[in-house]
Amino acid sequence: LEKCLPYPTFAEEIRAMQKGEEGKPPGSKIRVDDVIFKGATPLPESIRKQITARLGQTHFETGSAWVNASREMVLGTLRQHGYFTAQVSALSRVLSRDPAEEHVAITFHLAEGPQYRLAEIKFAQAHVFPPGELRKRFHLRDGDVFNLAKIRAGIEALTALYGSHGYINFTASPDLRADNVHRRISVLMELEEDRQFRVGSVEVLGADRAIAEHTLK
Repeated sequence: LEKCLPYPTFAEEIRAMQKGEEGKPPGSKIRVDDVIFKGATPLPESIRKQITARLGQTHFETGSAWVNASREMVLGTLRQHGYFTAQVSALSRVLSRDPAEEHVAITFHLAEGPQYRLAEIKFAQAHVFPPGELRKRFHLRDGDVFNLAKIRAGIEALTALYGSHGYINFTASPDLRADNVHRRISVLMELEEDRQFRVGSVEVLGADRAIAEHTLK
C-alpha cells in the first residue's frame, strides 16, 4: 500500500505553457472553441464530452492563469472518475481575437494512469456516533469508482452532523492508501470530536418582550 496525500493535489504541478500572450487587449474574455486530448490511451468519450462542455460554459479572463485553471478543471474531473494519480499539462493557442474576446484552442496532454475503486472507509476515534451512522454520510459504496469529490462531500456531511449536536470544533482528516496491485483505495477517517457545546443564553434585542419570548419558544 502507498500512502497518499489527502488534500487536494496528488500529482506535482506541471507548468502550463501558453502562446500568444503578447499584445493582448486588457480585460478581454476567453472562449474555448476547440479542445484536444492527447495521451498514451484514448480518454473515454463520456469524460471528454463532460470536460469539453464544462470548458465551453466557463468564462475565463485573459492571462496565463486561465490555462492552469482549465488544467485543474480537467484534473478534478479525472479524479471524479477514479483516475487518482492522473497528471495533466495544457497548451493553448489563440485562434482569433477582438477587443472583447479571444477564441482559443487548448490541448491537454494526459497521463491518467489506472482507474481506482474504493476498497473501504473506516473511522478512527469515533465515540459519539457508531461507524455505521458515519458511513451513511458518504455516498460511495465499497467497490465503486473512487471519487474524490464524494469523499470531500462526505467530510462536509460529517461536519454538519457533529455540528448539529454541538460538536462545533469537530474535524476529520482522511488518510488515503492506494493498493496499486488491485487498484483499490482505502480511506481511514481520523476524527477529532472535541467536546460538546451547549447554549448558554439567547437574547433578542430591539423587540417587544412578549414577541421575543414567543420567538425563542
